[in-house]
Amino acid sequence: MSEKVSIIVIAHNEEKYINKCLNSLLNQTYKNLEILVVNSASTDSTASRIKEFEAIDKRVRQIWVTRRGYSTARNTGLGYASGELVFFIDADCVATQEWIENGLKEFENNNVLGVCGLTHYVSKDYKPSVRDRIVYNRKGDVYPTCNIAYKKEALDRVGNFNLRYDVGLEDWDIAFRILKHGMIIFSKNMLVFHQKRFKEITSAFALRSFNRIRGTVFLIKDHYGNPRIPRLCVLGRICAPEELAIVFFPPALFLYYILARKRVNLLRDLNFIFFDYFILAIKRIIVWKTAVKEKIFLI
Repeated sequence: MSEKVSIIVIAHNEEKYINKCLNSLLNQTYKNLEILVVNSASTDSTASRIKEFEAIDKRVRQIWVTRRGYSTARNTGLGYASGELVFFIDADCVATQEWIENGLKEFENNNVLGVCGLTHYVSKDYKPSVRDRIVYNRKGDVYPTCNIAYKKEALDRVGNFNLRYDVGLEDWDIAFRILKHGMIIFSKNMLVFHQKRFKEITSAFALRSFNRIRGTVFLIKDHYGNPRIPRLCVLGRICAPEELAIVFFPPALFLYYILARKRVNLLRDLNFIFFDYFILAIKRIIVWKTAVKEKIFLI
């Protein structure tokens, strides 16, 4: 394939991670590409680091947006994209050298509108701890925008990302809408590694967590009945049933860690365990409040 590829990277205060990400994109075996880095009002040195890459390679372009928002940032990038195919990755991810090349092979089937890649957290064999902010996609049953590609015409057809999901889960929403028109397939060879990040006991992290649960309620309302909605989000009319169980029976949080195969060090992770429980409890209030506002019933 010789099509031009647009890579959209969204970034907010990613000075620790952006260099590795952009280096991995510039070292791709496929060369006919442009790299659009959407900087969502970063206040650290992210902007200056991106400028250094712009000076090195004209394929890199920094685009500023004045407010944060997942859909806003990606739609902004799409407005500048000139490629027939669009690959999405996050600034805290590292793509393997053949990431684009392997993804392009899957588009040879005309019915394929999207390709979702294999995503590992740090490495293939890493066992996460309680503090890790984990991103996985090992089976192709999720559609994370840290490692996915779409035909530009498919994105245009569905109207790009829905601003209703600026708070999160915009990746699931757009995937469900594109699936009505064609296939999104999974490629184990389209491989990305997520750089190691830790949860932060801060009000900013808590706010992002609360906002994301609002996106879950939107997803249930907009796509209820879709068998692809993750079980964690909806079981019958229950939003995040495992989390609801933990709220009423806190020791179940440890069972949740075990099932998620997380390493738990009680002395080191105690603060994060309490923080996790606090977040889950507040999330439940957000679920009910948002459900009332959206005029749907959720337990």
